[in-house]
Amino acid sequence: MIACISVPYFAAAVERRAAADLAAVPLAIGGRPWEARPIFAFSQEVARLGVRAGMTLRLAHTLSPEARFLPAAQPRYRQASGEIVDVLLDYSPTVEPQELWHPFADRNVQFTVDGRTLPARYFLNFDGLPAPESVELARALGRFLRDETRLAPAIGLASGRFAAQVASTLGRPNHAKLVEPGGDAVFLAPQPVDFLPLEVETLRRLRLLGIHTLGGLARLSRSSAIAQFGPTIEPFHCLARGRPAKQPTARPQTAPQHEFAEHRFEPAVVDTMVLAEVVRRLAVQVTAQLTAAGVAARSVYLSWEMEAGRRDQRVVTLRQPAGAAQHLTAVWLDMLNAAVRDVRASADGETEAGFIRLTLGSRDLTAPPARQPSLFNNDARDATTSWSDLRNLLERHGPDLFLRPAPAETDHPLPERRFHWLPAMSETAYDPALA
Repeated sequence: MIACISVPYFAAAVERRAAADLAAVPLAIGGRPWEARPIFAFSQEVARLGVRAGMTLRLAHTLSPEARFLPAAQPRYRQASGEIVDVLLDYSPTVEPQELWHPFADRNVQFTVDGRTLPARYFLNFDGLPAPESVELARALGRFLRDETRLAPAIGLASGRFAAQVASTLGRPNHAKLVEPGGDAVFLAPQPVDFLPLEVETLRRLRLLGIHTLGGLARLSRSSAIAQFGPTIEPFHCLARGRPAKQPTARPQTAPQHEFAEHRFEPAVVDTMVLAEVVRRLAVQVTAQLTAAGVAARSVYLSWEMEAGRRDQRVVTLRQPAGAAQHLTAVWLDMLNAAVRDVRASADGETEAGFIRLTLGSRDLTAPPARQPSLFNNDARDATTSWSDLRNLLERHGPDLFLRPAPAETDHPLPERRFHWLPAMSETAYDPALA
């Protein structure tokens, strides 16, 4: 049997464990209510008012004005997750954690039913144990886990991993829900297809075909499902039928949701040159974070706070994702100049207020776009690197497969006569060091 231990609204549960006065207070986690950054986590009461992962803190405050907004204490959440793992290791030598207690970056993937509760989830393998003994063991595990961590886990037990996951989501906290051995497909059939981490477009097409449940997808033959939705549907089709399949990755665990850097001034600053220098320094920090994570930003923002208490921000959506320091620094400097103009225009001739905070940030992070390096770059350093790469290709595949253009009759009316082809690394090959 496979056991899935799930703690829904995990970050909010950890915050309430740390402060008893938060037990009955709706919680929104991630920052202050006026900030435009995405919400990090929330409690069940806030979710019932329509707050969802991916929303901004500002929108969450509009939907749930009574919520208490807290900063995200990620070290505390990781410590609590480690406490759970320590307990589970006493019951099984293999524990697989899935820390889904914060939103993920890929907006092409639909938030699943279980993922909307931002849970901490753990899988255990009770290999070889009959179902009755597995249930007793799971109940004992749940009681011990509750006593040790003061959290309320829901436990699902099934023959397959996916059915156990669904059972833990449908089960009540501090209870264990068993799917009878061999009954995974019957249990899954009436459940909504939203339990699968499908892309938004695939989910839309399923609904257009009238397929709203896992049983509806399972009734399609394998060939029909692939013909309609492509080969990527096959593992999901297996899961809907209650069969083991490689669990698709619903959310990138290592990709950051956003990157930002902030600077506070003491005293307030009015000088535009000082502000510009701070923006350049913050831009280096943010782009270094993007490079380290291997991502690029679809949009960037600049927010500021004035000495008089005014807060505002500017957001720019880029034509294509970018992560290069030179490009993004220029964008942020343009945004700073526009912000300074707005501040001066609103001063109405009064004494100009100073900036006390600047924040640079990036949003909608995605994989960086592919870039074809040029062999004819005017930058000698880049050209040297490109020609070094070419030499490596020649050594690997042989010199006969690569040619390079060389000027010929440059004024000839026929374009094909203006150059001719030479071996890529001939004696007269281009030397970038001479550029």
